[in-house]
Amino acid sequence: MECNKDAALVAKEAAERKFETMTTIFNHAASMASKRKRNVGSETSAVHHNLHMPFQENEASMPQTENVHAVQAENQDASSARKFEHVNVGHNVKVQPPTKISLAKSIDKDEMRKLLIKRAKSCLTEKLREIRSNKNGSGNNTDAEKEDDHPSTYIVPDPHFHDFDKDRTEESFQSGQVWASYGDKDGMPHCYVLIKKRLSLSPFKLGINFLHGARTSNEFGSFNWVSSDLRKTCGDFRIGMYETSTALDTFSHQITWDKGPRGIISIYPQKGDIWAVYRNWSPDWNGNTPDNVMQLYDLVEVLDDYDAEHGISVAALIKVAGFRTVFRRCPDGYAIKRIMKEEMLRFSHQVPFYRMTGEEAPDVPLGCYEVDPAALSKELLRR
Repeated sequence: MECNKDAALVAKEAAERKFETMTTIFNHAASMASKRKRNVGSETSAVHHNLHMPFQENEASMPQTENVHAVQAENQDASSARKFEHVNVGHNVKVQPPTKISLAKSIDKDEMRKLLIKRAKSCLTEKLREIRSNKNGSGNNTDAEKEDDHPSTYIVPDPHFHDFDKDRTEESFQSGQVWASYGDKDGMPHCYVLIKKRLSLSPFKLGINFLHGARTSNEFGSFNWVSSDLRKTCGDFRIGMYETSTALDTFSHQITWDKGPRGIISIYPQKGDIWAVYRNWSPDWNGNTPDNVMQLYDLVEVLDDYDAEHGISVAALIKVAGFRTVFRRCPDGYAIKRIMKEEMLRFSHQVPFYRMTGEEAPDVPLGCYEVDPAALSKELLRR
């Protein structure tokens, strides 16, 4: 009996020691779990804090811990985000989903427009420098030769003898006149303007009506000049809308005209005029005919007035050697040509001229004409 009591006491003491040991282990485990939870919470807060920092601050290196792993971008220059793969925080902490940080800067429409304008200005500046460099490098060439690479523009030379600008001063314009003005396609005086009133002399200002070719008129047969992209310069015209003009240098010369029925204005080449005619004119011209085919001209002198039955006669003019703007009749009698009604749209535009007396220079023959260089194409000036 005494032995059994001693055995029970020994067993009780062993159980108490075991309980104290388990209690110590449990308390230690609880302490470690609490400490781990506090560490994870502080590091998770640090991660969120870094996510909300500005771009420059977020570029700084991230805190390295045993519970937070950051994957750096493979290419630092091309990367625009840092991606967090996972956070090992145990079972009692909610894992945050992977977060992508976009570093791309949003650009609104105004900023994009400014960037495009800046880029365009830069390109234009570079092109101008290139053009100037080309001009400076060809200083021994003539003005026309300098512009071989720019066929759409050329420098109009001064006439040799007559000042054509004196024929188109501010005082030259009066109500009821019709003037030719330079077109926007090849710079030749293809357009017509009716002067309604000179509104002001200084500053110069006119009230005008542009004249438009009558599309319903078939005075020259069935040729469809509208679809051929051809500017009609003789025949019947209608008066367009009223507007004002302050640009003196857009006008070339005064035109002779007749008043027709129902407000029609009729314009035809007249005896003694000089006109430019289309060298390659064809009734088959259409909107696909290239400009380098259409915009080639010859000069002719009109020998008689237009007649619907017999057409009109013209004589070819050739350039006098040594002059850019002085022409004379071709000595070959076969150079006289009759243009019939169906070909009247071969006439491109009237050219102002000055009849030479033979006393202007010793090498200028009598009966020559100096023509206005502003009404000549580049090809005619250089021929």
